[in-house]
Amino acid sequence: MSLLVLCATVAAVPLRPAGPLKVLVFGDSQGTQGPTWHTLQDTLDSHNVSASVVNKATGGTRACGWAEHADAMVNASREAFPDAADGPDLVWYTAGGNDLAQDLEYHACTLFAETDSAIKTCVSQANSRLMACTQTLYESLWAAFPNAKVGQYNYMATCMQGECLLEAAAYLGGPYCLEKKHDLGSPSACMLTLLEYWQTIFVDALQQKYAKPRYTGMNLLGAVQHASGVPGASTGHMNVSGGGANCAWMNGCVHPRCGTPAAEAIGAAMWKLWLEPIVGPK
Repeated sequence: MSLLVLCATVAAVPLRPAGPLKVLVFGDSQGTQGPTWHTLQDTLDSHNVSASVVNKATGGTRACGWAEHADAMVNASREAFPDAADGPDLVWYTAGGNDLAQDLEYHACTLFAETDSAIKTCVSQANSRLMACTQTLYESLWAAFPNAKVGQYNYMATCMQGECLLEAAAYLGGPYCLEKKHDLGSPSACMLTLLEYWQTIFVDALQQKYAKPRYTGMNLLGAVQHASGVPGASTGHMNVSGGGANCAWMNGCVHPRCGTPAAEAIGAAMWKLWLEPIVGPK
């Protein structure tokens, strides 16, 4: 069954006789603008997993904005599944990009960075702030719903042409990458190198802290590049010199549009790395 067709379907389609899995989508515009919660629903449907995916993500939100109320994810879970005392079975969490994009201290740091080491320090310092907020949300969720299983991946290579290059720089690299102060190649190569670094100190670091299957930190870097035909890229392995995603498949430069090969690549990788080990055939 084509994911392109399913993307237009809003209602969940139970495909197993047992009650559907309760799946919460929480965080930012990855859940609402691309690849969207529909891609997650489509992926589960296509593997005959009965699931009700409910979106509580909001575009433009930050991890630290949500964490101003530590129980934000708990409350979203209760709103999504009011009759489920044990909360959601699965949670797709996506936030952090807007934390960087809206972090004035981080932007000042990128403006004055003069070395590759210095720009990584800028990313690391900003990541420390959003990491604390992310952990606040997770630990509150698990205190209320200890069996909830969280899946998270970091952000993808975006469209990196024209004005979209500026959009990408807003959260990775800023003037340091755009003005070629670096030894990392093109501006896009600089940004993708930082994206690769951010994966290691954010999602990979969370995986070191929280064990599977309670938390699954996915490395999807390279998945959208591979779908876009970038040589040498594959899921978990970017080609930092290969440029960004196919711009025709993106909404607003940074969101893989549901139903395109870019979004389908994300769904396939989420299935393999997170969903199948938990809910797939045994």
